[in-house]
Amino acid sequence: DLKPGNYLMMCARLVRHKGAHTLMHAWKRLKKAHPELVGNMKLAIVGGSAFTDDYTHELEQLAKNEPSIVLTGNQTGETLHSLFSGAYAAVHPSESEGLPIAVLEAMSYSKCVLSSDIPENLELTQDHGLTFEVGNEQDLAKQLKMLLENPELVKAVGSDARIHIAKHYDWKDIAETTD
Repeated sequence: DLKPGNYLMMCARLVRHKGAHTLMHAWKRLKKAHPELVGNMKLAIVGGSAFTDDYTHELEQLAKNEPSIVLTGNQTGETLHSLFSGAYAAVHPSESEGLPIAVLEAMSYSKCVLSSDIPENLELTQDHGLTFEVGNEQDLAKQLKMLLENPELVKAVGSDARIHIAKHYDWKDIAETTD
């Protein structure tokens, strides 16, 4: 029941340090405070358990009575492509990362990414995305509100992100320079 342009997306393994629970709590906070702004918008959590069934069950319980939160499970191929393509924006609330491939992927689809302010995310989103204080549900809810209120900004940041990724993270160019 996800309609293009009508959902925010998080794509990650469902492990605690990726912060899906923080995002879900912030989403619920935003929906309660501003139901008119959230409207029919949904939050899609794309990913599955990585030997973390207890955490996945915790997330299922958080989403249980909230129809605006959709847990899609693991997705690949055309379905994952469609999810990235149709997302209004991407959110990456991780508390710990290497180079976040899901952020690179979202940016390659011209998506505005709202990420936590950990150094690994900031490498990509400080100048080409939006950020919030890691682990801070209130700040995340505030930034989600700002995303929903500013579709022109979301589009502009996404376009800039795509250009940045194409210029600095193109696999063909990387392979040629490391040959």
